[in-house]
Amino acid sequence: MDIKKQQKNFAKHILYFVKNHKAFFPPDGKQKILIEKLRNEVMRSSIQKVYKEDEIKNEWQNFVDNLRYHILNDDPRKFLQWKEISYTMVFGGSKYELFSLKNNWPYWRKIIKDSYFGMPPLSKYCWRSSGSYTHSAYHFQKLLTEFDIKLDKFKTIMEFGGGYGVMALLAYRQGFNGSYLIYDLPEFLALQKYYLSSINETNFLLSDNIRNNVNTVSFFSKKEKLMDSLKRAQNIDLFIAMWSISESPLKLRENLFEKIFNTAKIKYVLIGFQKKFGDIDNCTYFKTFINKYNNYSWKIEEISHLKDNYYLLGKNNKYDNH
Repeated sequence: MDIKKQQKNFAKHILYFVKNHKAFFPPDGKQKILIEKLRNEVMRSSIQKVYKEDEIKNEWQNFVDNLRYHILNDDPRKFLQWKEISYTMVFGGSKYELFSLKNNWPYWRKIIKDSYFGMPPLSKYCWRSSGSYTHSAYHFQKLLTEFDIKLDKFKTIMEFGGGYGVMALLAYRQGFNGSYLIYDLPEFLALQKYYLSSINETNFLLSDNIRNNVNTVSFFSKKEKLMDSLKRAQNIDLFIAMWSISESPLKLRENLFEKIFNTAKIKYVLIGFQKKFGDIDNCTYFKTFINKYNNYSWKIEEISHLKDNYYLLGKNNKYDNH
């Protein structure tokens, strides 16, 4: 690409960014209501110890405490600029992932269009998307390609640790029209609901679906609430956990993550994890996990462009692709 074309594309990118960035202007009536709702929800959630185990130390506790402070004191329309969020949930973008999506560009080009709400950093590879959107789409592409499936056939998706809501959003953009259950810490749940409520999805006709069909359960809820949610869902077509399980203490994994697999009928599994987190060897953990749940066909695949990171893809052998 010549320099003039690069400059022209960058100028388009900046104009699109400014046009869609509501945070440059005072909040409108809708945003005032959503911001108030977000802050009230965070204030109602009691400040609790995230993890008591020494293996995770104070990292996540400090993260949650700082996130609470930002939500209550700063402009949440710029939340993707907050250090705690940008460090853990914002991906800068990968040329490799974008080129992989372009192998099926008619399918992905509209799905990965970012509204730029939250003020994400600009992607230097795709001027109408962001690194986080293309990264999340790449995860989905891995799943869809591996099992030759489509999300529009699914009725229930569960995500363990929902980030700021991008996986849920992209699932609905791909034609998913069912119930999406997110299991997370209360501060993140509040942020996810705020983000998804702030996105104008009229082009995808999703606004009502997201508002009515995204359900949330807090880590601190009584276990009966989670079990009730799983029973109501009956069958979970897809279970997602992108680097959330692998950043959780072993005790939490045993009490909650593995309980989900013992309780729910899960068809497909998409998990991302890093080799080690603190003193926990995740490769060893997930190898033990797949041996325990041997009613699935499992595949662990190293992510070639992300050193020491892996996908765990699974399919319940009781189900076919339909």
